[in-house]
Amino acid sequence: MRPTTVFRQFMLLAIFFFALVAQAEESYIVVTGADSNPPFSGPELPQGGLITEIIREAIARMGAESQVEYLPWNHAYRRADSALVLGAYPYVKDAERLQHFFFSTPLYVTVERFFVVHDSDITFSRDSDLQGLILCRPLGYSLESVNHLIEQNVVRLWAPNDLATCFQLLAAGRVNLVPIGEETGYSVIAENFPAPDDFKVLTKPIQVNGYHLMVSKEYPHATEILQRFDDEVMGMWNEGRIAALYAKHHTALPPVEMFHLAP
Repeated sequence: MRPTTVFRQFMLLAIFFFALVAQAEESYIVVTGADSNPPFSGPELPQGGLITEIIREAIARMGAESQVEYLPWNHAYRRADSALVLGAYPYVKDAERLQHFFFSTPLYVTVERFFVVHDSDITFSRDSDLQGLILCRPLGYSLESVNHLIEQNVVRLWAPNDLATCFQLLAAGRVNLVPIGEETGYSVIAENFPAPDDFKVLTKPIQVNGYHLMVSKEYPHATEILQRFDDEVMGMWNEGRIAALYAKHHTALPPVEMFHLAP
């Protein structure tokens, strides 16, 4: 065999090898909660939910493949924190998480309020109105918006594994308050209770939350990947694709101003 032929075959094999390596590098795992979080994420939701579909499409536009793993929220957090996966979603920003993670542009924004049973006489205009009550927040959920109430012994915390359990405890009178974004709260109620009117929200907002993909600061090339991701999401906004996906998942698009209010 002539040297030129050997060299040509070697170069072809080298190109094939590096193409395989590049392809492997452009395949990402993202994780989210195993319990359904409609309309945003959940194994039983169409395309895995609104935010799942946005994330997977943005990654595809990056020229990469993606795989979704559904885990208990606290396990999803640990997998992302250990940089074993690209990231976890849909998570809100808080001071503790910002020490460990970079966050994408917000993919949804929601107003967090207290859910109570429909005949509750609880009012909420100041923190002291909640004195002695029991608040339910699942394991793995951020406590930042309500942590001052817990630390000052205004309320006590009950932390089960999932949000549906919080509402079951609320219906049974074992807890008094479930703080969560309205859309998520009402979706979980609709899925688990025959009479959604058995619950209501207290008028005063707790805070505005953004839902993000969060990526560990230890993940290789985290900032570069997240910048590419955000660029693709912005392109989807500009093309009207985000609005189309919201409509597809029967979800109202929040006012643009809310996206600027979210932390």
